Amino acid sequence: MFNNYQKGVSLIITFFIMLIALAVVLTISTILYSEIKVIKSVGNSVIAFYAADSGIEKVLYYDRQTTPAGAARGLCSLCASCSTAGDDCTGCTPSSGCADACTGACTVSFKTTVGDQNYNINANVSAIPGGQCGLSAGAVSSYGFYKNTTTRAVQLDVSRQIGSALGPNVTDKSVFFTGGNVMHVTANVAACKRDVDSVIAYITNNQNSDVVTLLLSGGNNGNCQGVYENTWSGGTSGVTYYVSIATISTSGYCASVATDPVQQP
Repeated sequence: MFNNYQKGVSLIITFFIMLIALAVVLTISTILYSEIKVIKSVGNSVIAFYAADSGIEKVLYYDRQTTPAGAARGLCSLCASCSTAGDDCTGCTPSSGCADACTGACTVSFKTTVGDQNYNINANVSAIPGGQCGLSAGAVSSYGFYKNTTTRAVQLDVSRQIGSALGPNVTDKSVFFTGGNVMHVTANVAACKRDVDSVIAYITNNQNSDVVTLLLSGGNNGNCQGVYENTWSGGTSGVTYYVSIATISTSGYCASVATDPVQQP
């Protein structure tokens, strides 16, 4: 039989065993709780990431699919296009550079909410004189949120060459002043293999970096080839002007040709 001393030792041993077991259980619980939080956070992060990616995809869609006539990028008319399509572009605000066919720097910001997800967009692009056949550079930053607790960001470099030598071919061109400050621009286009969508003259001068966009009209033979022309009455006496003529096909190909400089009399 156990004496009182042995009974006391057994109680102490039992207490320490229970204490160790409790410590093990608490440690395992803490580890499992932390892992569950990590797993949940990873799931939320994935949702937030795809929300941000959705914002990038929306910008790319409008940039590629809804380029207005004579514009360098569809991004310039994104707010109007989004509204026309009934899409959610809450608070869409284009900068002043998005006007005038987007020949300058254009910045667009908006927010879209889908259920528990939302994303904020900041997109900007700049185009050099020459419009569609020039270079454009910029970036799209998209910030995705899930339940306002998890945030992920995606940034896309949108610098790209948006012109192509596969566009409609200009076989002859001329730029001259007809008297006073009226400039006349003509372009003879031969492009039966690639129907013409638009012919645009971009006018700059040697005094500032402003770009004038002049849409040329004309053509014949089913809008496939012919002479395109228009006049501009904004010339200033004694100033030298430089004109780049861009021809864009219905399939989006573009080619440009520069004319000889011409001075306003």
